[in-house]
This record gives sequence, structure tokens and C-alpha cells, in this order.
Amino acid sequence: HISSMSIVQSFMECLSGTQQEGRVVIEWCKSQNNCDSKKSFMQRQSSFQYVLLNPASRFHDILNEAHAVILAAGTLRPFNHIALELLGSNPEMVRQAHIAEQKFMEMSNQKMKSNYDPSMNLSYTHLSLSSSLTSFACGHVVSPNNVYTACLSTGPSNTILDFRHSHRSSNVIIDELGNTILCLCDIVPSGFVVFFPSYAYQDQVLHRWTRSGLLDQLNRKKKTFQEPGSAKDVENVLESYSKYAMSQSGAIILCVVSGKMSEGINFANGMARCVLVVGLPYPDITDPVLQEKMNIMDTHQKNGACRKGDLQGDKGKVGITGKEYFHNLCMRAVNQCVGRAIRHAEDFAAIVLADNRYISDSRVWNGLPQWIRGEKRKPTSFSFHYSKDEMKKFFGTMTS
Repeated sequence: HISSMSIVQSFMECLSGTQQEGRVVIEWCKSQNNCDSKKSFMQRQSSFQYVLLNPASRFHDILNEAHAVILAAGTLRPFNHIALELLGSNPEMVRQAHIAEQKFMEMSNQKMKSNYDPSMNLSYTHLSLSSSLTSFACGHVVSPNNVYTACLSTGPSNTILDFRHSHRSSNVIIDELGNTILCLCDIVPSGFVVFFPSYAYQDQVLHRWTRSGLLDQLNRKKKTFQEPGSAKDVENVLESYSKYAMSQSGAIILCVVSGKMSEGINFANGMARCVLVVGLPYPDITDPVLQEKMNIMDTHQKNGACRKGDLQGDKGKVGITGKEYFHNLCMRAVNQCVGRAIRHAEDFAAIVLADNRYISDSRVWNGLPQWIRGEKRKPTSFSFHYSKDEMKKFFGTMTS
């Protein structure tokens, strides 16, 4: 049992920080009608919440006390993003991280050029920029031949897959998504993992599929599972899904980006021969906490001038803007989802990115990891049926 006073104490301790570190978010539930009826009684109450907006202020003590600090993860890039979040108290290190990111991008572009020299080993890059910062980036352990990437701009009936908020609620779009997954079930062996951009949209899609009978059609092709509402049920659902995924017909599991199954879950081997990401999971732009965070990023970027001549072609600013931060949050979530599929050097999987923006927006394509993009400067737009045939060939090769 947690004492109510201990919660009050923790809240008061948070208030001892500066205004630059965080904000107090007050949420009023004025009436029953203004509150989400699906939430529990406690969740419907008015609340005070302290939100840490500048983690660098807390990370500063670690930097001062430790002899060395190693930040290691699969989704740290762009380095200037993570540096601004955690190293913002040291402008020089933020500047160096910005330079490192620029150089990594230049090396990546060099590898994609037609005159690229294979003797130049760019599979990993180590940059020692100063005595205080060293950066390292490497490719995936898996061979490029073990990954098939398809960016789908249209579905089986040639309807454009547009999952922007203004379009994705259309029954035409939802049905096209269902038929896309239904067709891919014919060629995807074993396990098939689908990620929706939010719980609300997943509920909307499943409601439509249930009424139209499409969910029953999916169940007849592959046993269909859904990410559970409670974290305590995740293990049981995964166990059941794994059992069916390894069967002859396989299984499909419907998950949510940044949910209980998008991070830390090992969908190795037959548990995820295909990962399909629906749309782009941009966070809620109307969220006051996100808006405040974006304002802070804009302020840092505006005030963080570089030394003249440090960045050729740069406009003299380091860090990232609020809009770039907003975009990076989305792409980091996508990258965490697709990373569920390939878990070791001998693994293989198809990655399907279902949204027209993966092809039409260069920022989206460039935000994907190198092992997904391969050596393509931009994605190739193919019809759904051509992509399906190529994916069938890929699985035929990998399973033979």
C-alpha cells in the first residue's frame, strides 16, 4: 500500500526544481460528460501532474560524477536529438553530437552513390570528436538478403492507403487495410504482426471489421490475436499466439505502436515473419505537454549557435526544432516496431509500411534505419500485387 502523503511528498519534491526543468499539468474533469466513460473512476478525477520537460537537468549529476557514460540503444539516432535531451546542460557536447550526426549522414549518402567504393567499409563508423564525446554507429547483424521491405501506397483494389487523421476513419480506407492484410496472409508463413498507430484507431478498425465480417475472414486464414488491455495478460496472449504462429496456418497478432508489445518483446523466428506498420504514429499535437516540449526545443535550437565554420552548409544552429522533435518521436516509434522482427543474424522477415507517406515524404523514408532502406536514396513505388509477388518470392527463397 502506498501512502497518499508519500505521493504528495514526491509531488512537492518535484516542485523544488526550476521552471526550465518541468511544468505542472492540471487536468480538470468538470462533469461526467467531459470525462471518458471508458476510464476508471480514479482516472476520471481531476489531477495535478508534474512533467519533466528537461531531463538534461537531472542527467547533469550523472555526467559530473561518472568517469564515463555509455548510451547504447538501437534507436538513438539522430544523435542531436538524444544529445539535446540528455546533454543539454553542456552546449559543447550538443554541438559535437550535431556534427557527428551530420557526418554520419554524409557517410550514408556516400554509400548510396553509384560510384561508391566497396573497399570502403562503412558498415560501422566510429568518430572521436573530442576528449569528451565519441560516437559509434553500425549496421544490423542480419544480411540485407534476409529482409524484404515494401512501402505500400495502395491496397489490392488500388485505393490509396492514406492514414492521416482526416482520412483514416473512412470505411473505404479501413476495408482496404483489411483486404491488404487478408491478401498478405496467403503468402506470409507462421507469425504476422500488425501495429496500429493508436488504441483508439485499433478499436475503430476492429469494430468495422467485425461488422463487415472481415475479422472472421482473417480468423479463418490465421488465428487472430489482439494485444491485451492489461499488462498482466501479455504473457498468456504471447504464449497462445506463439503456439498458433508455429502451426501450419500461422497466426496474426494486432498490436499498438508504443503499446505493450512494441518494445522489449522478442518476436524471433516464426513469431514474426512479417511486420506491418499501419500509418505513421505521430503523437497528439494538441497535447499541452508535447506543445511545451516543442517550444523548449525551438528555444534551444534558436539560441544554440555553432562556431563559425564548424558545419559546412549548415545555417549555424544546433539541436532540433520542435517540428523535428515531433517527427523524430514518430519515426523512433516506427523503428522500434520493425525492430521486433529481426532478432538475430539468421532471422528473416518482411517489413511492410502501409501508408502513402512512406513513399511521398522523403523525411519519412530518411527517418528509417539503414538496414530497412538498404542502399536506396528513395523508396520505389510498386503496385500492391507486384509487391505481393516479390514478397512471395522472398519467402520462397528463405524457406527453401
